[in-house]
Amino acid sequence: MKDFNTAEKVIFDTLHEVRNSGIDAKLFEQTLHEIEFGAKKTRANTGLMFISHLVPYALHDGDPLTVFKVDEFSKRIREDFNKGGLFEGLIEKHLIKNSHFLRLYYTPDSTKADKDEAKDKR
Repeated sequence: MKDFNTAEKVIFDTLHEVRNSGIDAKLFEQTLHEIEFGAKKTRANTGLMFISHLVPYALHDGDPLTVFKVDEFSKRIREDFNKGGLFEGLIEKHLIKNSHFLRLYYTPDSTKADKDEAKDKR
């Protein structure tokens, strides 16, 4: 339990630090570039992937071509980031001031593998 409280404190301290100091512009740009590149990369199943992404938009009266607007969304995110406070505000709203988070305590069972093996032998 002590380690859990320490871990939770480190997480929230880090969130506060990022909120206060901001996101490094170079790191932001590198990450956004990777996302753009990945979104535009052609794969063996690209056609099926696009179709599977189009369906929810079409079924819920959205713009099914949204999946192709990578440059438009990247431009908007860059503009919002350059105005300042984009991620800091999101961190504040959704992570720091969110009272609806879950604390999950997990205690490993050192005998689980033996129990599972015994079940498999039945």
